[in-house]
Amino acid sequence: MGIYLRKAFTLVLFMAISAFTLFFAYGYQYDFKKRDIQKTSIIDITAKEKLVDVFLDGKPVAGQLPFQIKSVVPGKYVVEVKRKGFELWQRQVDVLEDIVTIIKDVILVPVDLEKSIKSLMVFSEKNARYYYGKDFIAVLLPGDRVLKVISLFDNGTVKDEDIELFKSGIDNIEPLEGKNFLIYFQDGGRAWVSFGDKKFVFFNLPSGAERILVNEDKGYLYYLLKGDLYGVPLDNVDGLEKAPDDFRLIVKVDAFVSAIQGDLYFLSAGKLNRADYNGKNEALVESVGGEYVNIGYKNGRNFGALILRDKNEKRYLRILYGSGKLVLLEDDLKGEPFFNAYDEVLYASNSGSVYFYDNALARKKVVSKQSGDFSILGWFSNEGHFVQKEDDRIILNDIFNANRYVLLKDASGADQVFVPGKSLFFIKAKTLYVLNWLEKG
Repeated sequence: MGIYLRKAFTLVLFMAISAFTLFFAYGYQYDFKKRDIQKTSIIDITAKEKLVDVFLDGKPVAGQLPFQIKSVVPGKYVVEVKRKGFELWQRQVDVLEDIVTIIKDVILVPVDLEKSIKSLMVFSEKNARYYYGKDFIAVLLPGDRVLKVISLFDNGTVKDEDIELFKSGIDNIEPLEGKNFLIYFQDGGRAWVSFGDKKFVFFNLPSGAERILVNEDKGYLYYLLKGDLYGVPLDNVDGLEKAPDDFRLIVKVDAFVSAIQGDLYFLSAGKLNRADYNGKNEALVESVGGEYVNIGYKNGRNFGALILRDKNEKRYLRILYGSGKLVLLEDDLKGEPFFNAYDEVLYASNSGSVYFYDNALARKKVVSKQSGDFSILGWFSNEGHFVQKEDDRIILNDIFNANRYVLLKDASGADQVFVPGKSLFFIKAKTLYVLNWLEKG
């Protein structure tokens, strides 16, 4: 009888332990306060910040990253990441049942940032002219025959290269998307330069041509002339001098842009229209009402942003899908919108609100509401941080408005500020400086 009792007890104990093990293995936990069983979740911190202390609601949970905090009961928590000599990083997270909460935007900022600022070069050439792109500086040296292009890289480094031009007498240089720019010569000639690909296209446009634009993917040069839109294949620009009217695409155009997939969006009599890159299939965009006087465009990866301005100077921001669908995000845009590598959009309104829009989830949120003079300068990284100017300060913020750090206390003397990625470049007193600490660990 004793043998059977021991076997029965062992079997019951085995089953209880197995059930208990499975109970925890599948993420369940007994809440003694609520006297209830709850399904737990995980907080996954994917950042690569090493030699840190990670806290959950003030309790230490890890000594380095990446790290997974397991068996977390659903609710609101404060995650903190600390490291000696760096500012505190923290975030309130809302943990949901059976959903992994991912944190991938931990950036630790040194307490003494001044040590991370270094001088890169001094612009000492007399009578030089300077032109600024998003992540490059074009310097036209005296003599108008040598163009120095200084590329600014994500890791805080620079590279300068000289372009010896075939002709002199440059009137102006207009930076375009990427490292592309237009050169205007005093004799009326033009040159489109794709510096990254080392492409040069020289051309002459009819007198009065304006709003020159190049779509490199489609290989087309566009311009307006006497209210009509012209489009010329880049490999046929010589044909302009022989028969310019052969390249007329659309008549009665007030303003235009070349957008996603090369489609042309243009204003005619104040209304928004679209056409193929070669001017075919013109059609009124019926989903967009109102009358406008100008149009702009910012390019993402799989999305674009149309910016329409009306006669009252109000600017409207619409996200453009590859299908042609347009979604209105803002009816009083301030400054420019910014895409990151994930097609997430950051922008501000004239009422002082900063917004974040996730195209993948079609979700919009308010980042912050501000007063005073401010402007967004661009994404600092692709993981939720951006740089903005507030009065004379340069601020690093995140899309949760949870971690705000002063990068430059006084930017009043900074002529230009560049944010190409995980570095901040600025020009002050004819000297190019960089603020970079992430590449140093």
